[in-house]
Amino acid sequence: MSLITKMDELRQEFHPDLQGVAGKVRVDMPSRIARCFVVPALPDFFTAYPGIELELSAGDRITDLAQEGVDCALRVGQLNTTNVVVSFVGMLELINCASPTYLARYGKPERADELDQHLCVNYISSPNGRIAPWEWVEQGEVKTRQLDSITTVNNADIYIASALAGMGMIQAPRFDVQHHLDSGDLVELMPQCKPLPMPVHLVYPSRHQATKRVKSFTTWLEQLLSPYLSSAA
Repeated sequence: MSLITKMDELRQEFHPDLQGVAGKVRVDMPSRIARCFVVPALPDFFTAYPGIELELSAGDRITDLAQEGVDCALRVGQLNTTNVVVSFVGMLELINCASPTYLARYGKPERADELDQHLCVNYISSPNGRIAPWEWVEQGEVKTRQLDSITTVNNADIYIASALAGMGMIQAPRFDVQHHLDSGDLVELMPQCKPLPMPVHLVYPSRHQATKRVKSFTTWLEQLLSPYLSSAA
C-alpha cells in the first residue's frame, strides 16, 4: 500500500466528510453475476459514490486475494480457502433445465430413476478440476450420479450455451437462466429433484480491515443481490 493511499484512508477515518468515500476498490466475482447484475447496475452505484473507482475482475477461477491485491471477492459454493474473513450473504437456488430441442429428441424426465436415459452437459469444477456430478435431494437425502455426456466445459457461459444448443441437461442458478425459461428456450425439469442451493459469501483478505469504500461497495452489492437469494444458511 502506497503512502498516499494510506494517508487518504487516514483522512477518511478521522475526517469522513472531507472528501466523502473515495478511492479504488478491487473486487473479484463470478463472470455471470458480474455481467447479469453488477455491471448493469453500476451507474447507480457511481451516482451514489462518485469518488470510488472500481477495479472488477470476473471469471470462474479462484483468486488468491492477498497475492493479487483484491479487497473483496464474491464466492458461490462451498469455500475451501483459509486465512480469509468470510461473511455469509445468502443461498442461491439451483434448478434442472434443458432445451426443447433436447427434450424432443430424448423425452422429458419426470423422476430421478429416469436420469440414466439422459445426457447432461458436464461441468469441470475450478477448485479441483473434477467433473461435478448430477445432484438432487430426495426425501431429505443428497444423492449424486455421473450421467452420460457428449460435452464437457469449464465456463458458465459455455455451460448454458451448450444446453441451449441441445447438448444435454444442466443444473444452473435460477437467476442465470430465468430469461431463457421465460422465452421458452429452456424448460425447467423435475422441480421435486433439485440440487441443494449454493451458499454465497463475501470474502476478505485477513491482512487488513475493510475500508469504508470497500464496505460501501459490499453493502450495495448485498442489497443488489438480496432479491435473488434466500436467507437460510
